[in-house]
Amino acid sequence: MQKFASQIISFKSKLNAIDIDAISNDVLVKNYLQKVLDQQDYYLKIYSWVLENALKQTTKPIHQISFLDFGCGNGLFAIYAKHCGLKKVYGCDFNKNFVDAASLLANAMNIIVDDWFVCNEETLFAKCNSLNLDIVAGTDVIEHIYNLNTFFSNIHSLNPKMITAFTTASVFENYFKRKSLYKLMYQDEYIRSNVLEATSKDDFAGMPYLEIRKKIITNSFPQLEQQAILSLATVTRGLRSDDINAYVNQYLLDRIINPAQHNKYNTCDPITGNFTERMVQLKEYKQLYSQFNFELNISSGFYAADGKGLKFFLQAILNKIITVIGNGFIGRTITPLILLTGTPNKKS
Repeated sequence: MQKFASQIISFKSKLNAIDIDAISNDVLVKNYLQKVLDQQDYYLKIYSWVLENALKQTTKPIHQISFLDFGCGNGLFAIYAKHCGLKKVYGCDFNKNFVDAASLLANAMNIIVDDWFVCNEETLFAKCNSLNLDIVAGTDVIEHIYNLNTFFSNIHSLNPKMITAFTTASVFENYFKRKSLYKLMYQDEYIRSNVLEATSKDDFAGMPYLEIRKKIITNSFPQLEQQAILSLATVTRGLRSDDINAYVNQYLLDRIINPAQHNKYNTCDPITGNFTERMVQLKEYKQLYSQFNFELNISSGFYAADGKGLKFFLQAILNKIITVIGNGFIGRTITPLILLTGTPNKKS
């Protein structure tokens, strides 16, 4: 983070001059951007941390790097990367409103990102095949990706030497973090009222994911009885509509019902496939990276600890403890986030 200290200062001066109301009319987009602005010191430390760890893994100088911020949201990470001097910087998200706002934000800050586009893990290769990417990174996105196998397969196809760097606050080893995220999953699965982030179809806005799956199954398979629909909707937790229908078609052939997800808490929006802070254990991440010929390095993160009061004092103490004990299991039991850095397998 020291490497980018001067960049943070100059970036903040541009960031604090923007008018949020001129960036987007979307309530979700504006609220998310305001959240980042309110905690900008913390987020800029995270962006710097991710960049530094990714750049350590390549011999290319920073001014020759081609970089993609996957799941860019408001676009600040991509904009910051361009501000720091990376040669080519791109940003993508599956939500067009965020992509449009990110482009407007970059223009308002007079930092021109090379391109913005709507993209998910399934369209990643088609969208990026001509970009000659060196690094794909993202903050708080990997836990939302529907199909991680497709994602890493496309990354490997784009560049088998690709460097990847993703932060996630879904830290399985942190008991308190895990429990709080399971509550969010419960909310989305069974309650999900008064939420800002509606699914892509207005008919399902604010509806619990279980109820959405029941409607999908009812509409596609009206011959099924209500008890069968409920059972199938329950076990297809964590599946998108196309996979829900495939699961039910298979059930009609063999009459076998098994849960689609081995973690009974994980759930996703059945329309978009966007997971609610999915919990993935590190052994699963390691297996995933290895499957696509990447090595995985895990780094413990840090708390904001940049305010006044008891909360920030305790966070500062926790940061010191994390620094001392390092990136092992004990560190992950107290860290608020981790960084997953992927590099080409040296044995290949």
